Order: sequence, then structure tokens, then C-alpha cells
Amino acid sequence: MKIDVCSLIKFGEEPHMKSFYEKGVIFMNNLDVFRKTEDGDLRGDKYEALYKQSEINNVRIFLGENKIGVAEKGLFQLWYDKPMGNIFSMYALKTRENLTDIKIDEECKKFGDTCVFILDINEFISRVKKAAESAGYELIYSPVEYFDLKQFHGKWSVFKKPLRYSYQSEFRFFIKRKETHPLILEIGSIEDIASIAESNKIDTLKVTRI
Repeated sequence: MKIDVCSLIKFGEEPHMKSFYEKGVIFMNNLDVFRKTEDGDLRGDKYEALYKQSEINNVRIFLGENKIGVAEKGLFQLWYDKPMGNIFSMYALKTRENLTDIKIDEECKKFGDTCVFILDINEFISRVKKAAESAGYELIYSPVEYFDLKQFHGKWSVFKKPLRYSYQSEFRFFIKRKETHPLILEIGSIEDIASIAESNKIDTLKVTRI
């Protein structure tokens, strides 16, 4: 898969980011955790459990035998009772012709005081994939696509999120599994392909071509 990003960044609290950087600890939480989290559109997203959304017309709403509402259009949504799978999310610095256009949203600092920059994306993905396969899992990865839910019709997926989360520029690693507890992969130190810094330093980030 061709990845059209120039770097991946993980934001988090310092102890967790040091563990990620020095030991390669990949903590993958279950989707259901994010579905239930309420934190003002940071990590929490109830749409992690959405399966499909379609437009319906001439809606009539009844309570028993009594009609209590009418609408020309509405949305029909199907939801999973409990979404299956675990994810590891990172910020994707998308490739640009003009590298000075690359800016990271200030809101990302809310994820934690420390960030880890992946400098060799292909090698990093290769290590995560190898660790997943060694543990008996299939790893799927991709940038997340963002959609206006008022306009979206069709099947939802783990790589789709509402437009209001677009500031996160998310890149996801996903493993589908029935178990609901967190999944931990270890890929070893990534100090040879990454860099660690305080999240407040992202304002000074500069990317140049070699």
C-alpha cells in the first residue's frame, strides 16, 4: 500500500510515549472503549459503533397509535451492539508539494505532553505488521477519511469518522478480534527510526526536502 504521508506522530503522556519510543510498546484499545468515552470529541466517538447510514423520506413518528412527528427527510442508522477490534491511532502528516503548508492542529496537544515522530514510515509499519502476524493477527492500516454525517449515505467503517474529528488527521492500525480487552504488541525500540519531543514543540516543526 502506498502511504501518502511524510511522517506519523503519536501524542500521549510522557511515561507511555517513552515506553513506545524505547521499547516499542503498541497499546491497542478496544473500539468499544472509544464508543463509550465522553471527552468532548477528543478520543470519544459514538460512531465507532455505526454500521450503516441511509436517507429516508416522508418520515412519520408514532408513539403507540399517536403520530407525534413528521419530517420530509431523515436518517436511518444501523449500529453494532458492540464494535469488535482494537486500534492504535497516530497523527498523519500528509505529503504536500509546499512543505511550509504542513501545520499540526493545536488541539492535538490535548492528547498528552509528549509526542513521538516516526521518521521511517515503511520500516515502522513493517515492524508493527510483523509483531501482529507473530501474535496470530491480521493488521489493517490506513489514513482515516472524514465525512459530513448529514451528507453521508452508505456503509460506515473503522476507517471513517465524522468531519468534526478531521483536525486529528488520523492514521489507524486495526486488528479485528472478538476479545474486548486491550491488545499489546511489542516491536522493540524505535529509537533508530523515530524522535521524541515535548508536544508544545510542534509549533516549531519544520519539514524540508533532502
